[in-house]
Amino acid sequence: MSLLARSLTKKDFNIPVSRGTSYQLINGRLVAYTDNFTNYLSKGYNINDIVYSIVNLIMDKCRVAPWGIYEVVNEQAYKSLRGMMHKGKWTGEDYFKVLHLYSKALKPATNAGKWGDLIKNPNERCSWNDLIAYGVAYDCLIGNNYTWGSPLSAGANKGVPNELYLMPAQHVNIFSTDTFPARVTKYNVNLWPIVDYKPEEIMHEAEFNPNWDVNGAQLYGVPPLRAALGLLQRNNSSMTASASSFDNEGIKGILHMKGQPGNVDGEVLVQEVNRLKETMISEWSGKENRGRIGLGGYDMGWLPIGLNSEEMQLIESEKWDLRRLCNVFRVSSRMMNDPDNTAEANVEEAEKALTTRAALPRLIKKREAFNRKAVRDWGLDKKYVIDFEMSAYTELGADAKDTASWTSQLVGVVPDEQREQCGIAATNEPLMKEVWVMQGGNRVPLSEFMMNQVDNALNDDPEEDIL
Repeated sequence: MSLLARSLTKKDFNIPVSRGTSYQLINGRLVAYTDNFTNYLSKGYNINDIVYSIVNLIMDKCRVAPWGIYEVVNEQAYKSLRGMMHKGKWTGEDYFKVLHLYSKALKPATNAGKWGDLIKNPNERCSWNDLIAYGVAYDCLIGNNYTWGSPLSAGANKGVPNELYLMPAQHVNIFSTDTFPARVTKYNVNLWPIVDYKPEEIMHEAEFNPNWDVNGAQLYGVPPLRAALGLLQRNNSSMTASASSFDNEGIKGILHMKGQPGNVDGEVLVQEVNRLKETMISEWSGKENRGRIGLGGYDMGWLPIGLNSEEMQLIESEKWDLRRLCNVFRVSSRMMNDPDNTAEANVEEAEKALTTRAALPRLIKKREAFNRKAVRDWGLDKKYVIDFEMSAYTELGADAKDTASWTSQLVGVVPDEQREQCGIAATNEPLMKEVWVMQGGNRVPLSEFMMNQVDNALNDDPEEDIL
């Protein structure tokens, strides 16, 4: 029996197999794999400017959200908050309603312990916002994201990870049971000598994968670019062809003197051609002759050689590649300087779409994953939640003029709240924190309005004593 055959019979089969080969290690078995995760880096993010730019747009948008450890003080308000965050189209009113729900539903944790430190600096190399952004990049490119945290075994923070690190998602192997439902038994990374990681140490986030098989391949998420592999390859080929056209194009064509062979003496013809060549080099060519008109005393013809980018349809093809790759990641091509989508009116909507369609769904997914894992395996008290705030995404709010307009139509208005919704600091004056109502075409504080009602009632009393 060969060494490989003997190894395959072992119960705990641990041979690191690179995902860059035509085989993959799935559940401890060597399985032929037509696709591999490293392709999305080597053929996508690393060399394709469109993919690189889209992923970084999403990363930057996700990075700005402030995170914290909170205590839920109003369960119903928190449910409403989580529900509203799934909206696809936001109005300014929705945005301010969400901000109000945050203050109503949550309050910062007073004693989050070790988690209070992790939410700021999960490890010595990056901040929490970097951890979120880098994890989003893995989600976009690999369809999988693995966060490692080894829980402390003793002390006041027992069960809480000392640090949190992202693992190289393109090199992580999953082992599982061969029954339904498949249960993960361990993870390892095939870059270095095999070290097994327990399921409770790893938080695995995966994109939806409907492709099941007996080896447990469904446990890996499907990379978004897998559905666009042909498109990615075509765009890479188009860029290669365009670059080759610039580098190796040579002469544009042949300028020739018309004439019937035999009608002109050969030596004379050679002399005339040389004179024409000298004239072209000295008087017609070069940037200093741009726009000038060349004059010649010969009957000449032009024979073009090769095709330019427009004739090869490369530019038009690249425009469509840009839009279709943007669709894969739910990003508007306007954010990628699409030359045919430059209307100024689309800029604001494109920015909102980047937040609502590309960033928020991924942030919500991470919030749910961290809360589930932290409470179950990583020692977070059940009374606390890990969550992010929406205050950084001001593009979802309406402009000050629109906000002032619709809030002024309300029956009662709190001036300080109206100022804050318009992006103006509150005055914190007692009267400005009251509800103001209409009286005689003007707004007055509710306390003054009620006093006026009392005064009017007294003035209208027919039994009032007259001194």
